[in-house]
Amino acid sequence: MSLEKKQFANGLTAYVDYMPQAHTTAVDVLVPFGSVDEQPGQEGIAHALEHCVFLKTPDFPDEQASSLHARLNGMEENANTYYTRTIHETHGMIAEPAFHHLSQVLQHAEIRDKDAAHEMKAIRREAITGLDDSDMVHAIALDYTMFGLPYGRAVIGHHNALKFDGD
Repeated sequence: MSLEKKQFANGLTAYVDYMPQAHTTAVDVLVPFGSVDEQPGQEGIAHALEHCVFLKTPDFPDEQASSLHARLNGMEENANTYYTRTIHETHGMIAEPAFHHLSQVLQHAEIRDKDAAHEMKAIRREAITGLDDSDMVHAIALDYTMFGLPYGRAVIGHHNALKFDGD
Protein backbone atom coordinates (compact mmCIF):
# COMPACT_ATOMS: atom_id res chain seq x y z
CA MET A 1 0.00 0.00 0.00
CA SER A 2 1.39 3.40 -0.99
CA LEU A 3 -0.91 5.99 0.54
CA GLU A 4 -0.14 9.52 -0.62
CA LYS A 5 -1.55 12.69 0.97
CA LYS A 6 -2.15 15.86 -1.04
CA GLN A 7 -3.27 19.15 0.55
CA PHE A 8 -4.88 21.60 -1.89
CA ALA A 9 -4.97 25.40 -1.55
CA ASN A 10 -8.77 25.34 -1.03
CA GLY A 11 -8.39 23.17 2.10
CA LEU A 12 -9.27 19.87 0.45
CA THR A 13 -7.10 16.98 1.58
CA ALA A 14 -6.88 13.98 -0.73
CA TYR A 15 -5.48 10.55 0.11
CA VAL A 16 -4.62 8.35 -2.84
CA ASP A 17 -3.77 4.68 -2.71
CA TYR A 18 -2.74 3.68 -6.20
CA MET A 19 -2.89 -0.05 -6.84
CA PRO A 20 -1.82 -0.79 -10.43
CA GLN A 21 -3.18 -4.34 -10.29
CA ALA A 22 -6.72 -3.14 -9.45
CA HIS A 23 -9.36 -3.20 -12.17
CA THR A 24 -11.74 -0.82 -10.43
CA THR A 25 -11.65 2.56 -8.78
CA ALA A 26 -13.21 3.87 -5.58
CA VAL A 27 -13.57 7.55 -4.79
CA ASP A 28 -14.84 8.39 -1.32
CA VAL A 29 -15.25 11.95 -0.09
CA LEU A 30 -15.61 12.63 3.62
CA VAL A 31 -17.51 15.83 4.48
CA PRO A 32 -16.96 16.68 8.16
CA PHE A 33 -20.62 17.47 8.88
CA GLY A 34 -23.09 15.09 10.50
CA SER A 35 -26.01 15.07 12.89
CA VAL A 36 -23.85 16.18 15.81
CA ASP A 37 -23.40 19.53 14.03
CA GLU A 38 -27.13 20.23 13.79
CA GLN A 39 -28.60 22.94 15.97
CA PRO A 40 -32.01 22.63 17.67
CA GLY A 41 -34.65 22.95 14.99
CA GLN A 42 -32.28 21.60 12.30
CA GLU A 43 -32.65 17.94 13.18
CA GLY A 44 -32.24 15.87 10.02
CA ILE A 45 -30.70 18.64 7.89
CA ALA A 46 -27.35 16.86 7.41
CA HIS A 47 -29.14 13.79 6.08
CA ALA A 48 -31.47 15.90 3.92
CA LEU A 49 -28.49 17.69 2.36
CA GLU A 50 -26.95 14.29 1.62
CA HIS A 51 -30.11 13.44 -0.34
CA CYS A 52 -30.49 16.81 -2.07
CA VAL A 53 -27.04 17.09 -3.63
CA PHE A 54 -27.93 14.25 -6.00
CA LEU A 55 -31.08 15.93 -7.35
CA LYS A 56 -29.69 18.57 -9.73
CA THR A 57 -26.37 20.01 -10.90
CA PRO A 58 -25.39 21.90 -14.07
CA ASP A 59 -24.15 18.67 -15.71
CA PHE A 60 -26.92 16.46 -14.28
CA PRO A 61 -30.22 18.35 -14.57
CA ASP A 62 -32.14 15.60 -12.78
CA GLU A 63 -31.75 12.26 -11.02
CA GLN A 64 -32.24 10.37 -14.30
CA ALA A 65 -29.27 12.15 -15.92
CA SER A 66 -27.09 11.34 -12.93
CA SER A 67 -28.19 7.69 -12.98
CA LEU A 68 -27.56 7.46 -16.73
CA HIS A 69 -24.04 8.87 -16.27
CA ALA A 70 -23.39 6.25 -13.59
CA ARG A 71 -24.72 3.38 -15.71
CA LEU A 72 -22.83 4.43 -18.84
CA ASN A 73 -19.60 4.58 -16.86
CA GLY A 74 -20.16 1.35 -14.91
CA MET A 75 -20.38 3.22 -11.61
CA GLU A 76 -22.30 2.85 -8.40
CA GLU A 77 -22.90 5.91 -6.28
CA ASN A 78 -24.06 6.28 -2.71
CA ALA A 79 -23.79 8.49 0.34
CA ASN A 80 -24.24 7.96 4.06
CA THR A 81 -24.67 10.45 6.87
CA TYR A 82 -23.22 9.60 10.25
CA TYR A 83 -22.87 11.44 13.55
CA THR A 84 -19.70 13.39 12.72
CA ARG A 85 -19.46 13.10 8.94
CA THR A 86 -21.15 12.45 5.62
CA ILE A 87 -19.41 10.15 3.15
CA HIS A 88 -20.08 10.33 -0.59
CA GLU A 89 -18.76 7.41 -2.59
CA THR A 90 -18.53 6.43 -6.23
CA HIS A 91 -17.12 3.09 -7.36
CA GLY A 92 -16.54 1.97 -10.92
CA MET A 93 -14.14 1.08 -13.65
CA ILE A 94 -12.61 4.49 -14.45
CA ALA A 95 -11.60 7.22 -12.02
CA GLU A 96 -12.38 10.31 -14.14
CA PRO A 97 -16.19 9.82 -14.33
CA ALA A 98 -16.25 9.16 -10.59
CA PHE A 99 -14.35 12.38 -9.84
CA HIS A 100 -16.58 14.29 -12.26
CA HIS A 101 -19.74 12.99 -10.61
CA LEU A 102 -18.60 13.77 -7.08
CA SER A 103 -17.30 17.21 -8.02
CA GLN A 104 -20.71 18.03 -9.48
CA VAL A 105 -22.79 16.88 -6.51
CA LEU A 106 -20.47 18.32 -3.86
CA GLN A 107 -19.53 21.63 -5.49
CA HIS A 108 -22.38 22.48 -7.83
CA ALA A 109 -25.55 21.03 -6.36
CA GLU A 110 -28.65 23.14 -6.98
CA ILE A 111 -31.08 22.66 -4.13
CA ARG A 112 -34.55 24.08 -4.56
CA ASP A 113 -36.71 24.74 -1.50
CA LYS A 114 -39.42 22.32 -2.67
CA ASP A 115 -36.81 19.56 -3.14
CA ALA A 116 -35.42 20.13 0.34
CA ALA A 117 -38.94 20.03 1.82
CA HIS A 118 -39.64 16.77 -0.05
CA GLU A 119 -36.40 15.21 1.20
CA MET A 120 -37.16 16.26 4.79
CA LYS A 121 -40.41 14.29 4.50
CA ALA A 122 -38.38 11.28 3.34
CA ILE A 123 -36.04 11.74 6.32
CA ARG A 124 -39.03 11.82 8.66
CA ARG A 125 -40.29 8.54 7.17
CA GLU A 126 -36.83 7.02 7.67
CA ALA A 127 -36.84 8.21 11.30
CA ILE A 128 -40.13 6.48 12.03
CA THR A 129 -39.19 3.33 10.07
CA GLY A 130 -35.78 3.23 11.76
CA LEU A 131 -37.37 2.77 15.15
CA ASP A 132 -38.17 -0.80 14.13
CA ASP A 133 -34.67 -1.51 12.76
CA SER A 134 -32.88 -3.48 15.48
CA ASP A 135 -29.47 -3.11 13.75
CA MET A 136 -29.87 0.67 13.77
CA VAL A 137 -30.98 0.71 17.39
CA HIS A 138 -27.95 -1.37 18.38
CA ALA A 139 -25.58 0.89 16.41
CA ILE A 140 -27.00 3.96 18.14
CA ALA A 141 -26.68 2.28 21.54
CA LEU A 142 -23.08 1.32 20.78
CA ASP A 143 -22.20 4.87 19.76
CA TYR A 144 -23.90 6.21 22.89
CA THR A 145 -21.87 3.82 25.02
CA MET A 146 -18.62 4.72 23.30
CA PHE A 147 -19.05 8.46 22.83
CA GLY A 148 -21.89 9.62 25.08
CA LEU A 149 -24.09 12.54 24.11
CA PRO A 150 -24.61 14.01 21.56
CA TYR A 151 -23.29 11.07 19.53
CA GLY A 152 -25.85 8.68 20.93
CA ARG A 153 -28.67 9.83 18.71
CA ALA A 154 -29.95 8.70 15.39
CA VAL A 155 -28.14 9.94 12.29
CA ILE A 156 -31.27 11.80 11.27
CA GLY A 157 -31.57 13.53 14.61
CA HIS A 158 -33.76 12.90 17.60
CA HIS A 159 -36.91 11.42 16.15
CA ASN A 160 -39.00 13.14 18.81
CA ALA A 161 -37.52 16.52 17.86
CA LEU A 162 -38.43 16.24 14.18
CA LYS A 163 -41.34 18.49 13.37
CA PHE A 164 -43.60 15.72 12.12
CA ASP A 165 -46.91 17.12 10.91
CA GLY A 166 -48.44 13.91 9.57
CA ASP A 167 -47.90 14.55 5.83
